Amino acid sequence: MPSLPGSFLHLTSALAKALAAAGCVVAASFVGLWVATGTQLVISPFWPASGVAVGAVLLWGWPALAGVYAGVLASNLFNGMPVQFVLVGPLGLVAETALATAIVRAAIGKRARLDDLRGILAIVLGAAWLPPFLNALICGRYLKLADGSPFLGNESDILRFVLANGFGIALITPAMLVWWRSPVSGWWWRFIMVFAATAAATWLAFGLGQPAFLLVIPVLAGAVATGLRGTSVMSAITALVIVVLSGMGFGPLVTPQGVDYSRVYALFALLAFGVLPVGAASGEYRRLLRQRRAAEQAAGLRFWEWNDTEGLRIDGGEAPEKLFDAAKDRGSLETKFDGSAALSFWQTVTRRADGSPREVAGMLIDASERLQLEETRRTAWKSEVELRNLRSSLTPHLLFNCLAAVRGIVRTDPEKARKFIDTLSGFLRESTNAQGRETVPMHEEWQLCEDFLSLQSFRYERDLPRMIEIEGPAHHAQVPPMMLLNLVENAVKHGEITQQHPLAVNVRLENGRLVAEVRNHGNLGPEPQGRTGGFGMACARLHAAYGPNASLAIRQDGEDVAARLELPAAPPAGEGRPV
Repeated sequence: MPSLPGSFLHLTSALAKALAAAGCVVAASFVGLWVATGTQLVISPFWPASGVAVGAVLLWGWPALAGVYAGVLASNLFNGMPVQFVLVGPLGLVAETALATAIVRAAIGKRARLDDLRGILAIVLGAAWLPPFLNALICGRYLKLADGSPFLGNESDILRFVLANGFGIALITPAMLVWWRSPVSGWWWRFIMVFAATAAATWLAFGLGQPAFLLVIPVLAGAVATGLRGTSVMSAITALVIVVLSGMGFGPLVTPQGVDYSRVYALFALLAFGVLPVGAASGEYRRLLRQRRAAEQAAGLRFWEWNDTEGLRIDGGEAPEKLFDAAKDRGSLETKFDGSAALSFWQTVTRRADGSPREVAGMLIDASERLQLEETRRTAWKSEVELRNLRSSLTPHLLFNCLAAVRGIVRTDPEKARKFIDTLSGFLRESTNAQGRETVPMHEEWQLCEDFLSLQSFRYERDLPRMIEIEGPAHHAQVPPMMLLNLVENAVKHGEITQQHPLAVNVRLENGRLVAEVRNHGNLGPEPQGRTGGFGMACARLHAAYGPNASLAIRQDGEDVAARLELPAAPPAGEGRPV
């Protein structure tokens, strides 16, 4: 089946919106006419239609303006209005609706619904008054009734028209715009309670003759309890109840001279300028509070307060032992909350005369997930570092150089060549096996260093004098494989090792930490770009395995270059896992 052309679909959609708007305006016009004629109220019959028209255009877009015109025209025909009034009169409400819609759109943008304080203020302070006032001036001057008299004969008629249409927009349009998403849990129960309280206040005011302002009390309470969604509906219903019951002669707004319209519009003003903004502010506050709580839960945040009178106030969980440092005005510290690692950030609000804190406020951040993420990132980095180290730390250049050296003596001194090959194969075997372990004892690590130095002595055909000091307990301390070897290799490669300047290695334990120093005669050159050399690789391996608990530094010390390695004597967590 061929698809319909896009222009036809747009035309169909626009026609549907116009018909929907026309139906709503016709219904609102009949309600307005019934109220005006059936209750003998001298009030504009367009007061509900004006609010419905603006709401329809805001909901369905500018095509609904055609429906507004058609709806008013049909209503005028049904009520036997003059031909001129039937055809021209609806143009005033169309222009009023278009201007009011433009004002609201300027405030709320392209949103089709209303849900915040800015939008409600745009309606009740702007869109509700300027468009009806301009409409009244045009209608009062150009529109004539059947007897030739102007539609709005004097200033009193104009004022009544502006007030009726203005409060129609202010009280009815918001009720049409708020229902764009389902209420949150528990909203309906609060709304039912407000509705019941408003019904009771209506009975007191119009049944027992109590003051009419009792109606405002439950609606105002509902503004706090139900937000703009409930407040706008209750305000529109309350306005309709006031008009109908007063017009029927019930309630405190009826005097011997008739309905006291000043008090009617005073109640409308309280609903529009007082209750609706309160409902909008309350709903916005509730929404922001829900968003804040959701963000706090997602980020693991908890806010707390402390004062020297009541102590600590924090939601849920047992209070941490320490949340702030009384000697500082602000800062952060590590603590535990509900058995998990946490960070506390605080700010001292006020202090006493003696300098002790009076009030402190802060927040707790759950650091367990961050630590797990850091551990995952460090593990991944460690795997990458170890893979690169496995490829590079076997020093292929050493292997090539050794093979080239043994080739020259294999015929002249086979026994020496055999010993060299045995040493080389042992070195390669042990260094390869060490790569499968996270740490090795220091005595095994130093044996690799000795094999390496022996190979280098064979290559250079001279001894490499060395001064080795490894304290007894340090022989069994754990060290990442080939870590010390990297330092020794770097010293041999870049330093001068002679009888006068031997290679010096000192390994000891200090306060539960392993300290290893490698010293050689020479000058410290510039740091390689990107730290891709042996020293850079060693630093990366240390950070991957121990994080900030280990360090490696190299410095110029007089005529010597000294490398200092510090790390915990115990192996890092996860020892024994293959990398």
